[in-house]
Amino acid sequence: MELCDKKAKLSYTHLMADLKSHLQRLYA
Repeated sequence: MELCDKKAKLSYTHLMADLKSHLQRLYA
């Protein structure tokens, strides 16, 4: 359970970072 939650949190953080970089590229 804990491992799954950690993995989900990691993927979520990665997704947000990816989105942020994509937006920065868009508005650069």
